[in-house]
Amino acid sequence: MSDLYLDNILATLQWQSHDTQHSDITFINHANVTDDTLKRSTSSILAVLAAGETWQQNFAPGTMTPAWNADLVTQLDRWHFKTHPQLASIEPELGRFYPKKIICQGLEFDSNDLRPCHVIAIDTDSITLDCNHPLAKFALHLTLEQQDELAISKKPKDLVKAIIDTGPGLQARNPDAPVEFFKPEAFCRMDENSDTLFYAQPRIVSHLDETARAEIAKLYARFLKPGMKVLDLMSSWQSHLPDTIADLEVTGLGMNAEEVEANPQLTDYHIHDLNAESILPFDQDSFDLVICTASIEYLTQPLNIMEEIRRMLRSGQTFVVTFSERWFPPKAINAWSHLHPYEKLHFVANLFHQTHGFEQINTFSLRGLPRPTDDVYSQKLPFSDPVYAVWGQLS
Repeated sequence: MSDLYLDNILATLQWQSHDTQHSDITFINHANVTDDTLKRSTSSILAVLAAGETWQQNFAPGTMTPAWNADLVTQLDRWHFKTHPQLASIEPELGRFYPKKIICQGLEFDSNDLRPCHVIAIDTDSITLDCNHPLAKFALHLTLEQQDELAISKKPKDLVKAIIDTGPGLQARNPDAPVEFFKPEAFCRMDENSDTLFYAQPRIVSHLDETARAEIAKLYARFLKPGMKVLDLMSSWQSHLPDTIADLEVTGLGMNAEEVEANPQLTDYHIHDLNAESILPFDQDSFDLVICTASIEYLTQPLNIMEEIRRMLRSGQTFVVTFSERWFPPKAINAWSHLHPYEKLHFVANLFHQTHGFEQINTFSLRGLPRPTDDVYSQKLPFSDPVYAVWGQLS
């Protein structure tokens, strides 16, 4: 079959791992459908879709991805992780994913191959890798939605590769190869001086572009109802909440008084250093929703904070964490800079799994939307800042 080209497609991939529901959304401006199975399914439908209309299909494991193959599970000496000439020595960790180029000599991979291998077993001398696609064992549900034209580039991307080959799957927790996220050194930082000193100077700037901020507001709107009491954890001059929900009572907890005083969505605020004092100044069952935007990476005692959120959140209500790919490196925990963005979803989801009482845990990603043309970085960065989120409901 000849190639099929699609323009302005919003692709949503939904799947269920061992204990978490996942939704990965990718905007693709110009897509080339090269997979024959997908072409047969989509060609007669997508050609007539109007903006806002959708096409959906379920895929059994190993049909949208290559089928899982036992021959791609292999054992090799640990020293092969130190063979790429342009990379520093890397100590592999159980449960982590590493690009194939790191072990190119050990398994004869292309030295530019960024596709991941999963460390599923490790000992003093050897390491076992699963080099199958990280989604190979999962049933997948794909929705393609036709969008109005959003010009970025007309260079075609392979539709399936654009959806599944750039991270989805890395956020899933493998109970047989659990990542040890909570090593003490993981929560050290480049700058261990007082956070009070670092945040003394107000930063009245937007850390994410306008499109990303709007998408975060849309996400938060899913969990809001009029009259709710909301805690904006690690707040600043913006809460990223939608303006369409009436009578919200929003409490901000932040580090800089000038920033939170400038926030028009807050009804009150508290200045509090969570890394110095993890006990929060609120009563039990105080809030209907807790949000944390672009800040989770700065917590040095995140499990203590999760316990406090569990105490303050009312039963049946939700804690939502969002982040992107911008942060202050000196104050972020060491683990954050070492993780792939989708492994960061795994890290944050693990905080929920490690905290008794949270259920219905979800991860979410949104990538590929065009950056606003008036954004200061629009000439260098054509795409909007990606949005990643994890949420869980308190039982």
